[in-house]
Amino acid sequence: MKRAIYKGLLWLHRASFRNRFADEMLWIFDETGEQAGLRVFTDALVSLVRQWTFHSSVWRIAFGALVSCLLLAGWWHFQEAALASALGRGNPGALEEIKHRFAKGIPCGNTPASRVAAAETGHAPAEADTPCDVADGVQGIVAAFGQHPVVVIGEVHWLRPAGEFYVRLIRDRKFQETVNDIVVEFASRNNQPSLDRYIAGEDLAIEEVRHIWRDTTKVASWESPIYAEWLAAIREVNQGLPPNRRLRVLAGDTAVDWQRLQSHADWEALGDNNLSFADVIVNEVLRRRHRALVVLGINHVRKSRDRNEDATSRVESRYPGSTYVVLLDNRGLLQPAAQELVRLDRFSRNAPMLCELAGTPLGDATHLSSEADALLYLGPPETLARAFPPAGSLEPGYMKELDRRSWIEWGELRARRFLGAAAE
Repeated sequence: MKRAIYKGLLWLHRASFRNRFADEMLWIFDETGEQAGLRVFTDALVSLVRQWTFHSSVWRIAFGALVSCLLLAGWWHFQEAALASALGRGNPGALEEIKHRFAKGIPCGNTPASRVAAAETGHAPAEADTPCDVADGVQGIVAAFGQHPVVVIGEVHWLRPAGEFYVRLIRDRKFQETVNDIVVEFASRNNQPSLDRYIAGEDLAIEEVRHIWRDTTKVASWESPIYAEWLAAIREVNQGLPPNRRLRVLAGDTAVDWQRLQSHADWEALGDNNLSFADVIVNEVLRRRHRALVVLGINHVRKSRDRNEDATSRVESRYPGSTYVVLLDNRGLLQPAAQELVRLDRFSRNAPMLCELAGTPLGDATHLSSEADALLYLGPPETLARAFPPAGSLEPGYMKELDRRSWIEWGELRARRFLGAAAE
């Protein structure tokens, strides 16, 4: 019986091996089988395995299959990393690839904004195949940075709810972890050194700090306290962040030296400040592969403008797909009928809400999807009050200079009219 089993093991060897060694191995078994016992069977099994692996093409096939799997996995990982990098740089075609992969939209249930909104309100996330249309304002903007390195808010100046939202945004931990820079319209580039020192926490005289928002190409346009309060909040936030994660505020407006401006022609020679905004975004943000929140007047950011007419179109012409444009809902565009479309009742009405426009009922109903990617709902019209500078807050010497600048820019004392009681 043992001899038959051993002979069967020999028969399982490759033919070339059997013809050469089978008779000899069988003779050895006959001579020593009783004494060697299990050892001869073990030797035969080892020989059998060796013949059908190392001395055949089977191992080559197995090795080739393993290498192919590893290469395929590496290629897929590289494609995902390359796509993420392309989105970060705003490369052409990157967003088209995203749209191809998520033809029905990125599911609400998988976005940070929807999860936070659901946790805060108790409402379950939307179905997995339903594209997102509404999210908490802060979480929605933070989520937008996942696909765009630059998120632009087109604001109507001086709105108190907007100022409160900006402060809430920069205090959000996820925003602090995601964003590197904040580009603002209310500071001119010649004041960048003072702005850096102030935001870094250096003690500056209040007179020097005021120059940051007072010496811009637009006379008295930033005297609303919301801008000074926002800078102070960023300065405070930075004190609690490690040095390598502190937010930098970038002055976007054209550099200006008002002491050298004596006529309207001098002021006109400053040129279009959209050039300056775009230059800062491209050179200080995108080329450094940073992420930035940009806050500009609404007329600087509308997507439907002609190419190279405003700041965002200039940026997009060089970095397609890099910007995500959000318009402030300053006139209560979300009237009750529109609110039904975006189902604001699912969330807290007290918090600003980010409402997607592209491919949503709201975008179709308001025809805004050609101008922006989203609408920031700040509340009903009666809550959208403007924040004026307090009466008596502007020094007489500064008011005299404002009158001079007003004549240069407009040919009239217009600044006094919109400054309200502060100019009296």
